[in-house]
Amino acid sequence: MNLKIDNPTEENIEDVMVILKNCCRTQRHKLNKHFKKFCSMEEAIRNKPSFEGLTQKNSETLCTTLFNDPKYHERCNINKQNRSKMTTNHKQGSRSFVVARHMLSEEPEFEGDEVDRINFHEHTHYTEGKGWITPQSENNHVEMEKRRIDAETRGETVDVDKIVDDVLGKRPSYKVGLGYGPQPNKSSSGTRILQETLKEKDKECAELREERAALMEEMNATK
Repeated sequence: MNLKIDNPTEENIEDVMVILKNCCRTQRHKLNKHFKKFCSMEEAIRNKPSFEGLTQKNSETLCTTLFNDPKYHERCNINKQNRSKMTTNHKQGSRSFVVARHMLSEEPEFEGDEVDRINFHEHTHYTEGKGWITPQSENNHVEMEKRRIDAETRGETVDVDKIVDDVLGKRPSYKVGLGYGPQPNKSSSGTRILQETLKEKDKECAELREERAALMEEMNATK
C-alpha cells in the first residue's frame, strides 16, 4: 500500500500509524474468528474468507503461522481477560465516533451545532430504556457535569475538553470519547491567528481609551 501525506508532521505520522495499527488489529480479529469456525487446518486453508481481499497464499500463511502459533493464542487470551476488566464501555458498536457525533449534531436538539464531548459521552454510554451501560460510566459523567457546573458558577470559561481529559484520562493519538485521530495542536495557525487578532483588538481598545482621555481633558480645559 502506498500512502502519501502532504507536508507531514511528526504528529500526523504518529496519528496515521496508530490508525493503521488499529485497522490491522481489527482485521486480524475478523480473520481469526473465521479461522476458528473450522475443525482442522486443512479445512481452514480450503475455505479462504471472501472478505478483506486476501489472496489464497496470504490466507494460507496466516493459518499456518500466526493463527497456529501458541504465543498468538496466549496473547489473545490475555487481551480477552484485560477487556473483561474494563470498567467502562460504549454502545456504539462498530460505528465510528466521528460519524456518530456528526449524526447526533443533526438532531433537532442540537440544531446542527457540534456536540461537546460531555454530551457525547452521555449519548454513547446511556440509553433511556437501560440507563448507563456501566456504573463507572455514570460516575464519570456525574463528575464531568459537576466540574462544568462548578466552572460556570465561578464565572469561568468552561473548557469541556480539559474536563473530559482530566476525568477520562489521555492516551497517545486517541481522544478518549472520540476515538483515534489527530489531536488539536495548540500551536496551530488557527490559534496563532486568534491570538494576533486579540492583540490587535487590545491595541485598538487602548488607543480608543487614550483618545477618550485626551478628549475629556480638552473638554475640561474649555470649561
